[in-house]
Amino acid sequence: MAEVKGVERLLKAEMEAKQIIQKAEEARQNKLKEARAAAMAEIESLRREEEKKFEMEVKRRFGSNQEEEDLGRKTKEEIEQIYRDYEQNKEQVISMLIERVMNVQLTFPKVLTGKFE
Repeated sequence: MAEVKGVERLLKAEMEAKQIIQKAEEARQNKLKEARAAAMAEIESLRREEEKKFEMEVKRRFGSNQEEEDLGRKTKEEIEQIYRDYEQNKEQVISMLIERVMNVQLTFPKVLTGKFE
C-alpha cells in the first residue's frame, strides 16, 4: 500500500509539474505577444517620425504644395488653350491639306534639274 501511495504521489507531482510548465509556457507566450506589440508600436512611432522628416525635407527642397497646384492649374489652362486652337484651326488645316493633295505640281524642282538662275 505504501508503494501505491508513493506512485500516486509521483503521479500527482508529475501533474503539478506539467501544470507549472504549462503556466510558464503561457506566461512566456504572453510576454512574447506583449514584446511584439511594444515593438510594433515603437516601429510605427519611428515610421511616423521619419515620414514627417521626409515630408519636411521634400517641402524644403522642392517647395510647398502651392507650387504644385499652380503648375497643375497652368497645365490645365494650356491644355484647354490647345483644344481651343485645334477647334479654331481644324477647318483651315483640312482645307489646306485637301488643296495640297489635289493640286500637285507636275514640274521638277530647280534643285533636281540643277538650274539655279
